[in-house]
Amino acid sequence: MTRRFRAPRLVRVLLDTDFVVGGRAWRCARCATLNLGGAEACRRCGAPPTAEAALDRRRTRIFDHAGLAAALSVFLPGLGQLYAGRVRRAATIIAAPLAIGFLLFALLSLVSPLVAALLRVAVGVAATVVALLAVYHGAVVLDAFAAPSTRGRLLAGKRPIEYAALAGSFAVLAVLYVTLFRQATAWASLTAKVFEPFQQSGGSSGPAWSGTDRLNVLLLGVDTRQGSGTQTENTDTIIVLTVDPLNHAAGMLSVPRDTLVSIPGHGQDKINAAYAIGGADLARKTVSQFLGVPIQSYALVDFIGFRRIIEAVDGVDIDAPLPVRDEDYPTEDFGVTRLDIRAGPQLMDGEVALRYSRSRHDTNDFSRADRQQRVISALKRRISERSTLLQLPTLVDELSGAVRTDLDPSSALPLVRLGLSIDNKDIDRQVLKPASGGEEGQLREDNSPNGYYLIPIRAAVDALVAQVFYDPQVRAESAMVEIRAPSARSSTADELRGDLERRHYSIARVTAAQAQARTTVILRNPDKRYTAEQLARALGTTVSTQGGGDSDADVVAILGDDFRGVATGP
Repeated sequence: MTRRFRAPRLVRVLLDTDFVVGGRAWRCARCATLNLGGAEACRRCGAPPTAEAALDRRRTRIFDHAGLAAALSVFLPGLGQLYAGRVRRAATIIAAPLAIGFLLFALLSLVSPLVAALLRVAVGVAATVVALLAVYHGAVVLDAFAAPSTRGRLLAGKRPIEYAALAGSFAVLAVLYVTLFRQATAWASLTAKVFEPFQQSGGSSGPAWSGTDRLNVLLLGVDTRQGSGTQTENTDTIIVLTVDPLNHAAGMLSVPRDTLVSIPGHGQDKINAAYAIGGADLARKTVSQFLGVPIQSYALVDFIGFRRIIEAVDGVDIDAPLPVRDEDYPTEDFGVTRLDIRAGPQLMDGEVALRYSRSRHDTNDFSRADRQQRVISALKRRISERSTLLQLPTLVDELSGAVRTDLDPSSALPLVRLGLSIDNKDIDRQVLKPASGGEEGQLREDNSPNGYYLIPIRAAVDALVAQVFYDPQVRAESAMVEIRAPSARSSTADELRGDLERRHYSIARVTAAQAQARTTVILRNPDKRYTAEQLARALGTTVSTQGGGDSDADVVAILGDDFRGVATGP
């Protein structure tokens, strides 16, 4: 005798044409409208449920489980209500916190002083937000558990297994929010300490980073040591970091501290004197003026704290091209010790990495700058591999004592995410240095009676700056650009030509034009649109495809009365 196959009950219910989300529905015999299981009459015609509708509700009883509704709301607030067929309530529960979060984000983006005020109490704000989220989430879980069903909407009268599911749901919530509380307060503590200069300035940092424009940051390695009852603080390292989101690339340019530059308001001196005279802000302005590129923010790094960061990620992998031997490496107590680091790949702990990056065993800053860049790149790679949730509190604690910056707080996390996502092979690492071994350099050594100075070779410095800081896609596109200007502004046009050529624009010619009110960039060759858009951004205008006469150039820039120079963006 052949036994007839009967599908499992769950499968049969899922295939039932009367099934809806939550399974608690009955179809009106009079008008065929679907109604919630708890409804005593049809929502359209008012007819009571028939015996067949009651059977439908019993068949789908497997879905009438308050504990499962609570568990689903743990996973996503509102999902339990959706399971129970309460679609509007579920939508409200999901949308409300999202709307509040969006409004708060918009408010913080528009009111910088509010950001500074919140940074002063960042830990308390983080704890309050997490507590409110926990209360809200718990209330949503209870609401899902007590949702209208065939057995009423109160907490009482449920099955033991449902109460067990509710208890498990709250246990999961407790673990989730305790973990979230620890991480949120740790990040808040880091944010408050790292952005201390932003707070002290009353929130007067530069505008928030757009996430698409190139961003340049001055990195100052500060040597902070205690001794003889006083504290000394010198710029041991000067590196300009640049990030290019459009090309997903980055660069580092190290500037030797003995480079002779003009310090705004203080005449000529070594570049590291700027920090001693006017702090990080004057150092930023000095380096920006020297290189001819905008530097939007600065970051101060205490290298003693930098050592602890490396230890927090269990060291960094360095492939040293040459051995480093230093018989007189300075110690923290102003003594000296012997340093001997072999060449080749090796794992360096925090102390060895710090000594490797700071030793002046060859009496100059140039190879030392290269070693510092190697350590920074290795640390970036290590953090991107090892920065897990369990390591975060340790990293946060070390970072808070090692880094201070005036970068707008809203830009920090997007910048970190972008920086960690860029492969080290896409980072152009360069050092300004004198010519040696047949290689061309950007500096000339001067051992005068007044001291040792490095004199910039302007053309060579500009060429290296253009390589590191300006858009490689503009150079690759090689669009021919024609600059037009009224005869009264011919000198301005010539200055603009030099500026744009340093940025890798190919200038075909500078010609005369009739005076006009607005600066215009005209795209003549559709294949060169990228160059036209970048040029328009630099000149503070937009791209047009109309006009240009019979020029054979790919792009035509016509200077108007509103032109005041190249924009401060890269």
